[in-house]
Amino acid sequence: MAFSSWLASPTLWIQPSKLIHYRLNSLAQEIVQDDIALIEEKQDIQNCSSLTHNELLDACFIRSLPCGLDQSVDAMRQSLSGHLKMMKQVLDDVGPLGLQCTQGSLFVLHLHAIRYEYEGRSKNLKR
Repeated sequence: MAFSSWLASPTLWIQPSKLIHYRLNSLAQEIVQDDIALIEEKQDIQNCSSLTHNELLDACFIRSLPCGLDQSVDAMRQSLSGHLKMMKQVLDDVGPLGLQCTQGSLFVLHLHAIRYEYEGRSKNLKR
């Protein structure tokens, strides 16, 4: 009987959402901190040329940029460099603290959806 009352507890439903929120926020913070470090290394200007193949794959994958067997290394470097240039503009506008706050870092997680929507609209305009 105690087990079934535990299942009806509201904390059971709150815990997973808190965990998901924490993980998403942690991921966003990691991406923001990595973006800031790459921008400080001037990777946005150097077209990410000093990154190894594995570093490039990891960076593109975590940011949902095109990567994998169907993409050339140059295309991945160009995608990551474009992302870093955009993030540099955002960083210049809001500063590092503005980008590292919860709302600023969650913006990073929405970039994939924004890119996807933009690509879809640009394809429709070409038709």
